[in-house]
Amino acid sequence: MTGDDWLYEISSDDENDHRGGSDISESDGELDHGTSPHSQLPPVPGALPFLDYHRWASGQSYDEQPPRWLLYTMQWKLTLNSRKAVEQTEQNLVIAPSDFWKEVLSSKVDGIVASKKKTYEASATTIVMSVPNDRSEDKITKHFQGQQIDWPIVERQLQGWSQLLRAGKRLKVYVQLDYVESLSTGRPAGRGATAIGLTERSARMDAEQQATGEVDPWRRVYQLMRCPGAPCDNGQWCWQDRARKMHHKLLDHHMRDLVRWVQQGHNLDTHDDVPEEIRAQLYAQEQQGRKRKRQDSGSDSASHAPVIIHNHIPDYVAASDRMSPDLGSPVSPPTRPLPLCVDGLRDDAVEAYCKWHCSKVRSPTQKRYFELAYNLTIERGLDLELVHEDNDAQFFIEQGVLEGVARRWVRDIEVYLDQEHGIVVA
Repeated sequence: MTGDDWLYEISSDDENDHRGGSDISESDGELDHGTSPHSQLPPVPGALPFLDYHRWASGQSYDEQPPRWLLYTMQWKLTLNSRKAVEQTEQNLVIAPSDFWKEVLSSKVDGIVASKKKTYEASATTIVMSVPNDRSEDKITKHFQGQQIDWPIVERQLQGWSQLLRAGKRLKVYVQLDYVESLSTGRPAGRGATAIGLTERSARMDAEQQATGEVDPWRRVYQLMRCPGAPCDNGQWCWQDRARKMHHKLLDHHMRDLVRWVQQGHNLDTHDDVPEEIRAQLYAQEQQGRKRKRQDSGSDSASHAPVIIHNHIPDYVAASDRMSPDLGSPVSPPTRPLPLCVDGLRDDAVEAYCKWHCSKVRSPTQKRYFELAYNLTIERGLDLELVHEDNDAQFFIEQGVLEGVARRWVRDIEVYLDQEHGIVVA
């Protein structure tokens, strides 16, 4: 996976499923309100170094013994009004946490927050550093106002654990980014605290634009592609295809592809600038949708034979007892794959499965479509067990995945488990 291939679980503004978004106990460590300038700390003797960001290859494994670089895992979580909105784990990190924040994570968070209908502002950031497989080491907790994070303190603590890393221990950094709604629904905009909050937010965005010379790619894409509403009913985002005079619904993975396009230096000033590759995905998605509708309507009108409805059909019924309503002949019962049991975290297993597929092909195009299948799987909250159980390659095809890639993605799970984990599915 490339550095821009990122997946996460997103909750809408109005969801109430995740109450009490904090997983952090202040008793685990000390608190630092981050009001002082960033620390200038001396180097830690015998510390492992961080790899320079420009030499870092996302997705490459740096887990080696003895270690050459300071290796750690980062788990980050975004909360909106104390409700979990996003949570993701970043593995194999060897660059300084400050570089990862500046070059990767901050833009992700900005894009997610900007995509919401409501306006949010950074309230607090909490960072917990730990050695999960060494109970003798206490967790170290730091708390900062807004996003005034003192990264040198974090990096020095991690480097202070270099000897533990050399001894085979694991280092983990947990980052919780808390945002609160800045627009108060009970007061008119333009006066009081609401106006101040909006003014401060606008000033920060203007400052960022002035410093970089351009609008942040996330903001640019999400603002441009926001659905105008009635009569369009495509949801949050859509592509306005002037040539065909149609609006095409944009899913999360389409939006990420557009952001990558902008980050690579391409222009996306109007809807006419949408790249051909994404247009082809949307056209294929539309075509498959029309095809399915025709098949559904055709099957409804073609069948005139009487249908016998049973209140209950046992799971195991002899084939001779099942009759085709159209042909009046016996048909075999549909076979369902036996359930799988995949060890470890489910989303990590899906990512490893994607990497396995990418290692089997040379074509960059096929690799991108395997990554698209991975994105779609995570976005729907699926995992390898459910994809195997559903056995629905057609869904991935309708979302723009190449047919062969979609069929491999659904079919090869058993092969992957057998080859990589020695799990044989009967």
